[in-house]
Amino acid sequence: MVFWNRDQPPEPNLNLYGAHPFYLNMDEQHNAHGVFLLNSNAMEVDFQPFNGTGAVTYRALGGILDFYIFIGPTPDMVVQQYTNLVGRPFLPPFWSLGFHMCKYGYNNAAELKKVIARNRAAKMPYDVQWNDIDYMAAHLDWTYDNTTYPDLPDIEADLHKNNQRYVIIVDPGISVTQQPGTYPEF
Repeated sequence: MVFWNRDQPPEPNLNLYGAHPFYLNMDEQHNAHGVFLLNSNAMEVDFQPFNGTGAVTYRALGGILDFYIFIGPTPDMVVQQYTNLVGRPFLPPFWSLGFHMCKYGYNNAAELKKVIARNRAAKMPYDVQWNDIDYMAAHLDWTYDNTTYPDLPDIEADLHKNNQRYVIIVDPGISVTQQPGTYPEF
């Protein structure tokens, strides 16, 4: 298994974001242990059947090799020890588990309204509408384009009126190339 984390549009057979190489093993006496390798470099893990005992080989391109070993002895205790380190799962808000629509390239408010109307007409269980950065004025954070999305506040209000959520994507970079005083966020 190859782990090479990167931020890119989702594509078949390509990784997206992070990996937690963790395994849980149970021996013939029903004792369990787990191993987690925390490393941000590209890596691969091989599982090898070896005379019935098996083996795991980790290969990392570099970085710090932080191995965490969880001694259990039960599978439940291994998972508790692991989640004590990486964090416990939480119950997300119910709406976040629903159907979401998102893509880069809605281009303008009229196109976004068509998507919303088409899904409502099809009676889709449509809980959340997202907008990627194309809603922004010149891709500047905390702005929206009054030319291509003049009625964005009305679209958001309509979604909320129909018990839908609206999420905007904001890239974490504030531009510094505008004339002084023209971009208050900077």
